[in-house]
Amino acid sequence: MTIEESKVPLLTGVFGCTCGTLPFIYLGLPLGTTKPLVRDFVPLICRTEPVCQLHFLVYSRRLQLVNSVMSSLPTYYMCSIKLPKMVTKVIDKFRKYFLWRENSNDAKGFNLVAWSLVTVQKTKLSLGVQKLYL
Repeated sequence: MTIEESKVPLLTGVFGCTCGTLPFIYLGLPLGTTKPLVRDFVPLICRTEPVCQLHFLVYSRRLQLVNSVMSSLPTYYMCSIKLPKMVTKVIDKFRKYFLWRENSNDAKGFNLVAWSLVTVQKTKLSLGVQKLYL
C-alpha cells in the first residue's frame, strides 16, 4: 500500500512521528527488508570491545564481566537477528582477550584454559561462558 506524498506530512503530524526509509535502527537493532550485512553490526562489535584497562581485576571478576556484560548485548541481538559467524568470532576474540590477556590485543602470552573448555556448560571443571554460535 502506498500513500500519496501530499498526505505524508499530515499523517506524520497526526501520529507524532517522522517519515523515514529502510533500513533503520530500532532499539539498537538494524531492521530492513533484506538480511543485514556485516557492516551493519559494527556498532555491536564496537560496544563489546573492551576499551578500559581492567588488568587489576582478578580472574573471577573478569569472568563475571564477560558473562554478564560482554555476552548480554550479542545475546540481545541474537534474539531477533541471526548474527554472521564472522561477527560472533570477533566478539569471542574480544571476550577471550579480556579474560586472559589483560585487555590488550597485542599482549603476548597464553590462555590458562582452552576457549573450547571455557564455553562448556558450568560445572566444577569449567567456567560457563556462553557460546555465541554452535
